Amino acid sequence: MRWRLGTTGYFNRGWRGPFFPPGLPQSKWLSYYATRFDAIELNTTFHALPTRDRVRSWADKTPAEFRFSLKAPRAVTHDADLRHAGGPLSEFLDVASELGAKLGVVLLQFGPHHGVHELPALDRLLGTLSTRSPSTLRCAVEFRDASWLTPETYRVLRVHGVALVASDLDELPAAAGIVPTADFLYVRLLGKHGRFETDDHELFDPTPRLTWWRDRLRRAIASPQFGGSGPAVIWTLSNNDFAGHAPATLRRFAKLAGADLPGDAVKEQAGLFE
Repeated sequence: MRWRLGTTGYFNRGWRGPFFPPGLPQSKWLSYYATRFDAIELNTTFHALPTRDRVRSWADKTPAEFRFSLKAPRAVTHDADLRHAGGPLSEFLDVASELGAKLGVVLLQFGPHHGVHELPALDRLLGTLSTRSPSTLRCAVEFRDASWLTPETYRVLRVHGVALVASDLDELPAAAGIVPTADFLYVRLLGKHGRFETDDHELFDPTPRLTWWRDRLRRAIASPQFGGSGPAVIWTLSNNDFAGHAPATLRRFAKLAGADLPGDAVKEQAGLFE
């Protein structure tokens, strides 16, 4: 297995000290982050289409082996009828291509107002990816409405080689199902939005839940459903809402999974769980 572990964003002021060196300028946070993890999911692209210069700056600040997952803009997944989302998606992919080989995944997160009755429109939208994307690009889809979680949806995703996101999300427990539909897996450890007031340390020991995820991912990779060739790539992303401090949670998961990560470990939280 090939793990890609990272957080859902990096611009967290509570990380100054526990993760980022106290005197490090914010302009160097991404470069520092990339010495500790080899992947990141950026949510900023959901809110607004970035400039080409900004995307190129992300690439310039990270090493060659680093990979980005960019969340597609809300103009694609939330604001538009899926029948008309092809134009905004194409515009986004044109800008995102400035990352070159560092663009690892495009994440399409469809809000709860989208349902499985739109599956034909989603089928057509995903069909545009093969004509717009480089061969190294992967796409993952996250649904926030349980009606999508059907065999027919999985069939459509497999046709296009698109991964079904498995999410540890309090608001939608059904999203935790791992159904291999592509040659990689994509997991988001999200918890409950806004559940903690601080983000500078883990507020409980998430080891039992992380172990549960590790074991299920290993079984999924070994299952006949998984059709990937060569080493299986498993993207695992976490935010602060999962346990309080995403960098420490990802380091903890890396140890459990036997995954190698660049850089030194996040500072031990001495005495927290003793």
